[in-house]
Amino acid sequence: MQCSVSVMIVVEIAPEADISQMECAIQEAGRQAMRAALGQAVRGYEAAHAACPRCGGAQSRGQGTVARRILTRFGRVVVALRRQRCATCGRRFRPAQGRLRVLGNGGVTPELGAACALAGASWPYATAKRVLRELCGAQISHEAVRAWTRRLGMQEADAHHAEAEHLLTPTAQQVRAERDTQVRHQRLGTPPPPPPPPPRPQRG
Repeated sequence: MQCSVSVMIVVEIAPEADISQMECAIQEAGRQAMRAALGQAVRGYEAAHAACPRCGGAQSRGQGTVARRILTRFGRVVVALRRQRCATCGRRFRPAQGRLRVLGNGGVTPELGAACALAGASWPYATAKRVLRELCGAQISHEAVRAWTRRLGMQEADAHHAEAEHLLTPTAQQVRAERDTQVRHQRLGTPPPPPPPPPRPQRG
C-alpha cells in the first residue's frame, strides 16, 4: 500500500534579494518541506500498519506517543511515534518501530551515514561536519562523522578483502577440473596447458 504525502512550500523572499539570497531561501524552504514530508510519511505508515504484530487484531487503543529524533541528509526531524495496545491480546506495540530499526541508537539514517563517510574521507571531521551542514542541511556532530567514516571504511575494506580472496583462492570445483585435465593429458601423453594467470581484482 502506497502512502501519499503532500506538502506546501512557502518561500519568503525580500524584494531586494539577489540571486544568491533567493537560492538560499528556496533551498531552506525545500529542506523544511522534506522534513515535514518525512513526518507525514511516518504517520501514513502507522495508519496503514495499525494491526497487532502478534495476533493481527485490527482493533487497538492509543497509549500516547513517544518522540523519536531522526537525523537525515536534510536536517533533524522529530516524529511522535504512536503507541498502541491491542484490544484482542493486550500486546503493546508501536506501528512504525520496525521501519525505524535501521537507525540504531544514534538516529542517523543510512543515507546520512554514507554522506558522513564520504565527507569524512575527504576533509577533517570538523570540516566535514560543516560541509554537510552547508551543502545539505544535515545536523550531525563531528564525532558521529568520524564513527560513520570508520564504520563504512572498515566495511569497504572487508568487502575488497573478500573479493580478492574469492578471485585468488581456487574453489574445489576448479581444483578437480585442473586435476582431471592433468590426468587426461597424462593418459594421452601430451603436456598439459599452462595455468591461466590469476584475474586481477577490479577497482571500484
